[in-house]
Amino acid sequence: MANDVVANAGSGGATFNATDCTTFTALSTGGLIPGTILYVGANASTEPTGVTDAHPLPVTVRSSGGTEITTFPVSAASLPLPTGAATAANQSTANASLSSIDGKITACNTGAVTVSSSVLPTGAATAANQSTGNSSLSSIDGKITACNTGAVVVSSSALPSGAATAAKQPAIGTAGSPSADVASVQGVVGGTAIPVSQSGTWTVGISAAQTLATVTTVGTVTNLSQMGGAAIAMGTGVRTSGTQRVTIATDDVVPASQSGTWTVILGAGTAGIGKLTANAGVTIGAVELAAAQTLGTVTTVGTVTAVTTVSTLASLTGGGVAHDGVDSGNPVKIGGRAVSSLATATMVSAGDRSDVLTDVDGAMIVRLNRPTGDGLSERVTDTTGTSTAFTNFGAVAGTRNAIMAIAVYNSSATAGFVDFRDGTGGAVLWTMPLPAGGGAVLSSPNALFRTSANTALAYDVSGALSTVYISVSGFQSKV
Repeated sequence: MANDVVANAGSGGATFNATDCTTFTALSTGGLIPGTILYVGANASTEPTGVTDAHPLPVTVRSSGGTEITTFPVSAASLPLPTGAATAANQSTANASLSSIDGKITACNTGAVTVSSSVLPTGAATAANQSTGNSSLSSIDGKITACNTGAVVVSSSALPSGAATAAKQPAIGTAGSPSADVASVQGVVGGTAIPVSQSGTWTVGISAAQTLATVTTVGTVTNLSQMGGAAIAMGTGVRTSGTQRVTIATDDVVPASQSGTWTVILGAGTAGIGKLTANAGVTIGAVELAAAQTLGTVTTVGTVTAVTTVSTLASLTGGGVAHDGVDSGNPVKIGGRAVSSLATATMVSAGDRSDVLTDVDGAMIVRLNRPTGDGLSERVTDTTGTSTAFTNFGAVAGTRNAIMAIAVYNSSATAGFVDFRDGTGGAVLWTMPLPAGGGAVLSSPNALFRTSANTALAYDVSGALSTVYISVSGFQSKV
């Protein structure tokens, strides 16, 4: 066709059909379009279309070596000027104007400037006025006498108000008694101190309520009536706030004699008499201790005639040995408190101290083996003949079960026996007979037997007897 394109014309290149296509038919895999047709660009529906602004032809420029070229040289020799740019002709005109201005300016002589004529400022003085002033100054100079600075004689002058005359200016210099003409010197707070010297004796009087900061040495004080604001107590009498303290060196002995009675008062706190040294033939008479007084330690007292009350006796030879201590010394006689009935006695708490009690005949009341509160008892029945532990006589660490009374009864027609064991599988401690339809009773003021420590008491009937009744009583003890 007339619009066909021939590649490499004249050399047998391929011809591309440029026929317009109004309908595009998708090719199936392997399909062909008859003839050779070149379509450049594509629209949104992927149909072949001609090259337009909306569908440009992408081109890549490469060098002969195959390298892509992205930068191209551009010549600005013939590019149009930007809007408002000046041409070379306009610059020549400006240069000519500057040259003309330069020719019209005269160089300035900075070394000297001559003013040939100028109008004086308002109020400026002329040379004629200066001559008149000079004449006046010369006239004044002729009327002034030169002053003799070496000596100025005042022949007559009125004294200023309050000035002193020669009669009121006596000679000053010799020491002695002050006179009416001697000026006094007064000090001021914060002023400069006036140094003085003293060769004789000064008598200094201190007014009332004055304080001296520090006095290094005072030779003799004739009369001192107060110390620290309190009147000093003199002579004998009771102690007051004015009584002066006397300190005796620790290594000094103060001799004292006493012909009457001395009252020695020990102060509060830890004050005390340390020690009375041995002195044969010297006897201390009656010593009276006031109420609520305490003696630290008395090593030995030969005989105490009467003691009203002893609150605490920590140690007493033969009677002050502690519990579980080694016995020593002689026994101390004790007494008890008589009661007619224990039912009326007031109970004490465990751990309290208690009186020893006697009846009204003076016989001591004693309970054997145990306190009443330690009593235990239990009753059980058995039909199986199996060894079984008692509940109340169970295993307690470090404690044994002691039995004081036993009662058994067999209601069956078959005779047997019951063993009391040291634990359900332990050794037999005691055996009681079980006659048919009969029983047995046994009691003692002392324990009949006891278990091992931390072991329950058990009963074990010889067979399945129906029914065996067992009752026991006793207590628990550490031994």
